[in-house]
Amino acid sequence: MDPYTRQFEVPYPRMQQTGSFNAPVLPPLMGPFDGPLVTLPCINPDWLRLLLGAADQLRNPSTWAGLDDAGLDLVLNRVDELKGVLSLAPPCCDVSMRLTTDCILQFSTDGGATWTAVTDWVTNFDSCVKAHIPPQVPLLPPGTSHDQHACNMAGYLAQELMERLFVAICNHFTDNQGALLVAQDVMRQLGQVFPLTSGVFNAFNDVYNQAVSHVISQAENARDDPTLWSNATAAIYLAIRATGYVTAANFSTVAANLAAISYTDAWVPAALSGFWNDLGLANILALQQAGAIDVVDCSAIGVGWCFQWDFTVSDGGWTNYDSGYHSSWSAGSGWLSFPYTPSAQHIIGLHLVLPAYMNINHFAIDIVDTNARTPPNGSRQSIASAGVPTVQDTIWPDSAYPTVTTLTDTFSTVSCNNLTFYWAGDTLGGGAAVSRIAVGGDGVSPFGYSNCA
Repeated sequence: MDPYTRQFEVPYPRMQQTGSFNAPVLPPLMGPFDGPLVTLPCINPDWLRLLLGAADQLRNPSTWAGLDDAGLDLVLNRVDELKGVLSLAPPCCDVSMRLTTDCILQFSTDGGATWTAVTDWVTNFDSCVKAHIPPQVPLLPPGTSHDQHACNMAGYLAQELMERLFVAICNHFTDNQGALLVAQDVMRQLGQVFPLTSGVFNAFNDVYNQAVSHVISQAENARDDPTLWSNATAAIYLAIRATGYVTAANFSTVAANLAAISYTDAWVPAALSGFWNDLGLANILALQQAGAIDVVDCSAIGVGWCFQWDFTVSDGGWTNYDSGYHSSWSAGSGWLSFPYTPSAQHIIGLHLVLPAYMNINHFAIDIVDTNARTPPNGSRQSIASAGVPTVQDTIWPDSAYPTVTTLTDTFSTVSCNNLTFYWAGDTLGGGAAVSRIAVGGDGVSPFGYSNCA
């Protein structure tokens, strides 16, 4: 736009334009897009054209008061800038937001037809938000096995939470606002680890009212009964052992196991189960984080462990018993027998050195055998301790196993750090393949987890 020149625009005083205002007005100090801004409401585009026509009145120099030529030039340029922006007005900003199930914040500008992730949300969400949310999977301290992790969690939840709960109930059995005092005691001792949802207060209130509806001696007996809390630990441990911690999938199993505890006063197991359910998954997930660093002994829990080597997938780290054995491993089949010279018997001799001494009380082998054997060269498993004679030896009956057959043996617990398996067929007989070997015992798995039943 050319600079405003009064002589050119109004060559004669009586030819001055007439503005729309009763009297000339002073222009705003700032431009239309400077300083504090406001948002205009969305309007129909037909009305926008009328507004643009009305804005033309602002281009009339007689509209403005107290300006020289330079001042008029500035304000008329600002009017043109305003009209230009209004004439290019885009469609109204119709923004919808949503948070997806995998925690991605998205927006839509077309009524939800398409969605776009907020820039850098995925990159920065963890550090900005997730860091303040208790993780659902508790940390596994270095050197802690899978089974021990589950044991520690179970012991913490049963003894540090539930046993403390009954201690607090007995302390405030006859107090006014007893349920609140019980909640305060337990949360203070646990470091107030709950997110403090409404379920927390309902849980403490319900279990307290259930307890005080009976005589105090029953609550005191429960408080002082180590068998009860050992059974509560076992109830939780057996439910979470497969994963090592509480999850949405095993939460209800824990509640059922607690309710099934055999106890003289039947209301006690019911109260423990109800307390668990009332607390809810979110609070238990937060609480178990502290349980990750507890140390609990679950060796007395009557549950066995089982560990197997699937030879159809890998050799399992097993080797030939010594240089005289030449069994070969074959993917999909397992360890295969070889013809032993000079007798031409097909034999298998396998050996594994365990990472530590283990207490074992059962042994299982999956084998395919195409011919019968003549004792004493029967299929056998042998569990031995290094440097001492064999501590367990089993010889299975002579038979052919044309399809995969599981041979098992259960015996009194032995401590060992070596496993051996030996099979020998008849002279000039057919071959055999061992596709799996499994061992097991009681208590916590020395392998850190169980991979078979």
